[in-house]
Formats: sequence, structure tokens, C-alpha cells
Amino acid sequence: MEWRAALNQKLATLPNAPGVYLYRDARGAVIYIGKARDLRHRVRSYFQEARDRDPKTARLVAELRDVEYIVTGSEYEAFILESNLVHEHQPRYNFYLKDDKSFPFIRITLKAPFPQISLTRRPIRDGSRYFGPYIPASRARLLIDTVRRTFGIRHCRKEIDGSATRPCCLDYHIARCLGPCVTALCSREQYWAAVDAAILFLEGRDRDLRRRLEADMNQAAAELRFEDAARLRDRIQAVQALADEQQSVLGINDDADVFGGYYRDGRLSVQVFHMRGTKVVDRRQYFWEDLPHWNGDEFYAEFLRQFYYRELRIPPRVFVPTAVAEPDLLTQWLAERRGRRVVIAHPRRGRWLRLLELAELNARHAFFLRFPAVDQQPDSLRLLQAALDLPEPPGRIEGFDMSTTQGRESVGVMVAMVEGQMVPAQYRRFRIRTAGGRPDDLAAMREVVYRRFRRLLDEHRELPGLILVDGGEGQVAAALDGLAALDPAIRVPVAGLAKQREEVYLPGRKEPIRLPRTSPALKLLQQVRDEAHRFAVTYHRRRRAGALFASPLDDIPGVGPRRKQTLLKQFGSWRRVSAASEADLAAALGGRTAAKVYQALHPDEVHTHDQNAADH
Repeated sequence: MEWRAALNQKLATLPNAPGVYLYRDARGAVIYIGKARDLRHRVRSYFQEARDRDPKTARLVAELRDVEYIVTGSEYEAFILESNLVHEHQPRYNFYLKDDKSFPFIRITLKAPFPQISLTRRPIRDGSRYFGPYIPASRARLLIDTVRRTFGIRHCRKEIDGSATRPCCLDYHIARCLGPCVTALCSREQYWAAVDAAILFLEGRDRDLRRRLEADMNQAAAELRFEDAARLRDRIQAVQALADEQQSVLGINDDADVFGGYYRDGRLSVQVFHMRGTKVVDRRQYFWEDLPHWNGDEFYAEFLRQFYYRELRIPPRVFVPTAVAEPDLLTQWLAERRGRRVVIAHPRRGRWLRLLELAELNARHAFFLRFPAVDQQPDSLRLLQAALDLPEPPGRIEGFDMSTTQGRESVGVMVAMVEGQMVPAQYRRFRIRTAGGRPDDLAAMREVVYRRFRRLLDEHRELPGLILVDGGEGQVAAALDGLAALDPAIRVPVAGLAKQREEVYLPGRKEPIRLPRTSPALKLLQQVRDEAHRFAVTYHRRRRAGALFASPLDDIPGVGPRRKQTLLKQFGSWRRVSAASEADLAAALGGRTAAKVYQALHPDEVHTHDQNAADH
């Protein structure tokens, strides 16, 4: 049967990684969703001997026709994603999770005259503010208790209008409520001020909240309302004490969509991760089979436009693996559809970069499931292993190159090739710190390799299978020096590819290797080397262009863009500004600032004047 052959193919390619798996029946409906610390081990365990299965598993396997999976960064992330997907798809074999309804949220009923705070598992569009979700539910309950103690927001379900004259309930007497039901105890304005403060706290804006409370406290003290000032002081102290706890308990609003792709041989796989409240709540995947001339910049610009044309909810941030064409127009269009500002970004560090890399990893896995006929490891990698006598095919190659103009604006770059494909999202740029204005490519290479691998070790990330540098023996030795300075125990193969004769230099080998011009292994090295060179030159030109617009006034305190504009308008060009006398400058800027500008433009003259004054 065709479905069984396809299923066996997927089972054979499952990764040893944490994640979530989805089982589908003959109609394509999701019938079960599970999580695993090791996807390969867990999913394959369902297909052991039939006598080892319980009745439920036996029925499940009998109906199963297809398997999908999503790789996650940890088992905990798999747990969260599993629960979210079960809530979304409600598969019939997940009855024990479906009964859980959903995660708990904190609700503040803003449409009520005196809003109430409560816990709910069913957020709806009723004008209330919802915060969360929170895991486990005890965190939400703890946070509600904290808000009640700190801000006095009511928890009762009574309908109140603030006109009652009867005594308050116990919550008021134990300082869990401001008592808005009784007119004499709390006015509507006082209560809403407390609600606004509680919302700031739940949003994680504790700095804004402290500033507001401090202003209210100072005003109360100035008006001799010392009891109110003392109450506000206690509230400020409580907010300060809870700031650290808040970061671990709150579901801070961090909504974003993350797009990751994998392209090869005219085919493309794209994964979209929907982040809501710092969690992946959904995943979508798309495939294309006829893209012989694929350009990432243009593709993602068009894809985002089509994707969000049908999407009702647009997040404040969109992360893509490469820059997009015409970003200003696209950003403006998204902002108009959302009604608020939208940022399209290509992350280069931090947790958003790690999530982008995770989306790309899933895109790669999905690619080879969709296109199983494509070899996951090109022949060129195996040929390269044999040519350079490497311990294994270099699944990841990192290429390094430097660029400078007589030692000015020196930069270095790293480009990444994964399984024979360049991955622009993983490229890195470096501003050289050690050259000291001198053209020293070897020192720059040592610095860049050192900094790159220090980060890899600090973040406990996998090392590449090969380092490729643009150059010969000197560049190879410099890269090895950078590794040795960091940790002599690092063992990563290093090779250099010289441009003149396309010779490959290896450490410890007297003569370079000359590969045939038509060798797939050589073409692979040339691709990495040339891409590193292109990336380095592009970055250097950008830095150099920025330097052309710099002026000696950039570092003068008190001389900002407005005063620079004044000088240009007054004199017409920087050359005329430099030729102006201090008196002429004073006419445009004033005496004290003009003196600073004149000293910056004529340092030698000022130094000579000071020296002569010292001699006399």
C-alpha cells in the first residue's frame, strides 16, 4: 500500500529531538497529538509488536495513515505546544487533554463601573482585558492574590454601582479590596486609578507603574494627605519587591510571527510559527516545487503580502530569515491593516534568532518529508570529506573573510552552509577591534574566529564540521591561533582556499591540494568562499559609506543634528565650515559652542597655541 510505504519513509527520517507529533487518519483529520523528548524513539515505539499495545493504542495505530511532527527547543516547549494544538484540533484520542478546556487567563471586566478581577479558561470578546495564559493555574491564582493585596481590586461577582451604604465584606477589612461598593470608602476615580495601576503591573510595565505611583505619592504628601501617601509608598515597595517574580510569572505580551524556510533545487519549504504570549500556539507550513530562480528578498516580500491579505490577526512583530524587498511599503501596508505599528525584522541574536533557527530547522525536516527523492546530503559533501580527509561529511561549513581599506573600517564576516545550502539567516558580521587602524588581515582573522567560537561555546551550540578561510597558509594559521587562544582542546578542521590558483591549504601539510576544476567538492568550497567575500565587501562598503557622512563634530558634546544643520545652512558645505574663523562660527552658534567646534576642526592649531602658552 502506498500510504504504508510513505509512512515507513517518514518513520525512517524522524529526528532524535524533542517535539510534537500529529497522527492523521485516511481522511487527513488529526486523530492524536502527543509530545516527546525524543521524537524518533517515541513515535517508532507505537509500531512495536502488536501484543505490547493497549486497546486504545491498537485502535489508534489501526486508523493511523500519516505522521507529522514539529521540532521544539525543549521538552517543556513541546508540552506547551501539544496542549495548544490539542485545544485547536480536538483530536478524539486526546480526550483526557480536551477536558482541560484551555489555559487559565486573568480577566479584568473593564466594561463594569467598578471592574472585577478573576480567573477564566474561556477568553471571549466582551470588552474585558485578558492576561496570560499562565502555566500552571496556581501561578494565575497567586498573581490574582498579589493584585488584590497590592491594588485592592475586587474579586466578588456582585453587580455594584458604588451607592451602597451597608458595611463592606471581609475583603475590605483584610486589605484585599478598596471597598468600591460603599460610597464613603472609595470613589470611582480612586478605584479606576487602582485598576489602571494593576493593568500596568500585569503588562509587565513596572517602571511606568512605579513612576506613576511616586508622582501620586509626592502629590499626596504635598497636599498633607499623609495616610494616602503612606498607602502609595507601601504599594511602590510591593511593586518593587514583585518585579523579579513578575518576569517569571507573567505572560508578557510578546506576539510575533516567525517565518523560516529551506530552499534546494528549485523547491521550497516555509514554516510559520505563531507566537502569542511568548509561546508557540500554532504552526503552518507551505511548499513550492517550481522555483528555479528563487530570490529570498523578493519571495518573502510577496509571500508576506499574500499571507497577511487573508490573515485577520496581524502581530506587532514579524521575523523573517532575510531582508525583504521594499520593506517600507510592506510595513506601511501591514500597519494600515493592523491599525497599529508593525515591525518586520531579521533577528541576529537573542531568543528571536533561536526561534527563527528553530523554524528553519522544521522547514528543513518538512522539506525532506515532502520531497523524499531529494538526497539529504549532497554528493559534494562526501567528495569534500574524501578530498580533505575529514572525519565525516561537513554538514555545516562556516566561511570567514575580511575586508578593509588601508586599515580603515575593517570588518569581518562569517557565512554558513548547512547540508550544501547557504543559510543567510545564520550569517554574522564583525567590526574589527584589534587592528588599530592598520591593515592586518591575519590579526583580524584571529579576532573574528576567536569571537565567533567564544559565542558558540558560551551558548553551548554545535561546532561546524569545517572552517573555510579566504586565503592560504597565513590565514589558516591565523584561524588556528584564534581557536587555540580560546581553548587548545577545540578540534575543528580548518582549510583555506586561495583565489589565484584555487588551491586548498590544510594545516600541517606542506603542499596545497589542487582539486579538478570540475570537482563538485571544489565548487562547494568556491561557493562558500565567494559568498563570504561578497558579504564582507558589501558590509565594508556600507560601513565606509557611513563614514563618508561623518564629521569631526560627531563626538562634540552639545553639537547635535540641529546645530550641524545650522552650520551647513549658514556656510553651505563642511569645507567652508572648516575654513570659517571662530568669530564666524560664533555668529551662527554662540561663543562657547563655537569654541568647541573650532577646536575640533583645528586640533593642531589649538595644540600649538596651548604649547606656546605653556612655553611662555
